[in-house]
Amino acid sequence: MKTPNYWWNDNICKVDGTGEASFNENVRSAVAATVDLRGITGGYYHIKSQTKLATATGCSESAPLEVTSGGAVRLKSTLTTGLSAETCTGYDIVVAYRFQGVDIECEIEVEVNDINEGPSFGATSYVRDVEEDKPEDTAVGQALEASDPDRGESTSVIDWLGNISRY
Repeated sequence: MKTPNYWWNDNICKVDGTGEASFNENVRSAVAATVDLRGITGGYYHIKSQTKLATATGCSESAPLEVTSGGAVRLKSTLTTGLSAETCTGYDIVVAYRFQGVDIECEIEVEVNDINEGPSFGATSYVRDVEEDKPEDTAVGQALEASDPDRGESTSVIDWLGNISRY
C-alpha cells in the first residue's frame, strides 16, 4: 500500500510514496538515507524488496542494502568492497515500517554516485633521459598509456612532451 505523505517525517519519501537517495561509490560503509515515521512507535523497519536499476547491468543480484531499527538505509556491514558506479548504478528498494500487521511503504531509488577516479598507469614511475642542451619543448620519450575506470572511458593516451625548461 502506498503511504500518505503525512506518515513520513522526512524529505526522502514524497506524497506518492516514492523517494530518492544516493551514496558515493567505492565505500564500504555508507548511509544513503534515513526514513522516519511521524510519531509512530511499536513497529519495525524492514526492506520488502530490492532490485537493481534497469540501467545497472553489473550489479550483484544479492542485495547490498539493509535498514536499521532506526530507519537508516545503508550498505550492509558485511560488504568487503564498495559498489562501483561503472558497474552498478543503483537499486530500487521498498522500505516498510510494519505496525500492527500493516506495512507502511516507501519505494526509494538508491543511486551510486560516480566519483572521478584517477587513471591507472602500467608502472608506478617512469624515467626519461634527456640529452643536455636540447631545445625547449623537445619530446621526451614515447606516449604513455593509461586506463581510466570511469564510465565511458576505457583507455587514455598521454603524450609526454618534455617542456624542458632552463633554470
